[in-house]
Amino acid sequence: MEEEEEIDFRVEAGLVIEDIGFTVESISISRALPSSRQCVYLNVLTKERESLCVELSVLGFRVSPAVLQCSCAYLFEVAS
Repeated sequence: MEEEEEIDFRVEAGLVIEDIGFTVESISISRALPSSRQCVYLNVLTKERESLCVELSVLGFRVSPAVLQCSCAYLFEVAS
């Protein structure tokens, strides 16, 4: 039985920043939230000047547009 390769999302986040950095105004790993091998939070400012917090994990990308700066471990969508 093959073992699955474990992904270090701190490394993966750096690759994502390199890959898409030119398509956004700015992107960086959040300093407000802890990064781990399992999950990293990215602060993204789009070219349209919209701030987003993006979670990168084994589940993929999760965007929480209601949060300007990643500031809590679990983000919930705000009902409008």
